[in-house]
Amino acid sequence: MQKVLKIIFLLLLPLFLRADFEIGNWLFFKEIILPSNLPQKAPLAIPLDFEVFLGAKKDLSDLRIVEGKENEIPFAQIKKGSEEIALKVKILSPSSIKKPTQDLSFEPERMIDKNLATYFEIDQTIDSKTASFILDLGRKTQIQKIKIHSRDPLYTWISIEIDGSDDLKNWEKAKSKIAPPFSSQREISLEGASFRYLKLSFEHTGSLKIHEIEIYTSPEIYLLFLGEKGKNYSLFYGNDLAQVPKYQVELSLENAFLGSLGKAKENPRGRADFDQDGVSNQKDNCPFNFNPDQSDKDGDGFGDICDNCPDFKNPTQEDLNKNKIGDICEDDDNDKIVNILDNCPNYFNPDQKDENKNGIGDACEDWDNDGVINDKDNCPNKSNFAQEDKDKDGIGDACDPTDDRFTEKYSWILWVAIGCTAFIVGFLSFRLVKKTK
Repeated sequence: MQKVLKIIFLLLLPLFLRADFEIGNWLFFKEIILPSNLPQKAPLAIPLDFEVFLGAKKDLSDLRIVEGKENEIPFAQIKKGSEEIALKVKILSPSSIKKPTQDLSFEPERMIDKNLATYFEIDQTIDSKTASFILDLGRKTQIQKIKIHSRDPLYTWISIEIDGSDDLKNWEKAKSKIAPPFSSQREISLEGASFRYLKLSFEHTGSLKIHEIEIYTSPEIYLLFLGEKGKNYSLFYGNDLAQVPKYQVELSLENAFLGSLGKAKENPRGRADFDQDGVSNQKDNCPFNFNPDQSDKDGDGFGDICDNCPDFKNPTQEDLNKNKIGDICEDDDNDKIVNILDNCPNYFNPDQKDENKNGIGDACEDWDNDGVINDKDNCPNKSNFAQEDKDKDGIGDACDPTDDRFTEKYSWILWVAIGCTAFIVGFLSFRLVKKTK
């Protein structure tokens, strides 16, 4: 009975909503595409995409779902955390596969079997320098990062670049070529790239073995509302003056039918010039801030007056810690070099020293592959994961030419002391024996 009353309440709620929603105040909208298997009335879940994050307020308080022409519909907003999806992925078009030997198979599926003992390997007679394959994610998905386990230093990859596509025909750059130092597990950040297909292209050391791949989605945000088959719904966004809607809706993501969003469109009924600066909303790079000069130093589409990082191109305006400074111009290690230009963004190194010229600062590299970065390694050029330092001089025993402990450095003093002690003990014992006689 309680569930029935809740559904009735949700159906009647739009009648009681006093619209702070005036459709002319919103810049953009997207058609909501209903699933083909939707019953007459049922909870609908709509995942937000990159275009919405780009055009909406950062706190998403300007999102509005509209039925028909301008009937506002209440909805819930649910955040789903990052998920590892390798087991759901298909691997397509490997550039080559090593032939089976001694009952061992090297098929690409070995990369997603959750078994580090098995691996995919290319045919080095075909791919002597480069190799590639495609990941089919099943649907358009925002990817946060990919972890690649390549445990054999003799047959590993030197560089990687990643392209994305939604149709296997038109490809975009998802990750430019990078060459991280060798490690048995390397992580590639994709910063929320949203595609169905990802093509991974490698340069390698004569052959390529990959033991396992882990693929992590970006946290997703879903809008849940009670939808009805045969009706038209749209998502409006892009109003910096909008406030968080006051309605509350309780719906379950588990029981909802999954819908999707169409392409972004400009609101044809939107007001021509919100900030009255003489530039129409459609052409204004800060539609809610008066800036008739339209100055945009970094050319990222956001005017300097509303850009949270006006000196560095950041079209996503990401600001994870909500300090109104774009993540791209943050300086996490306080070495006066912004993260995007810092070769060790998490370690203080104002000198940016990079002896091997690989783009990674010496301070945060691990030359000897012992799991301890140079900046904290007491023997950066000699493997010593235990970091033993018996004489406590800051130089690990593995590379310390001298033992600075007093008893070791001046061992003759120790032997003299032992000899003197033995002589005194012997002498006193002799006197004691003589007296008793």
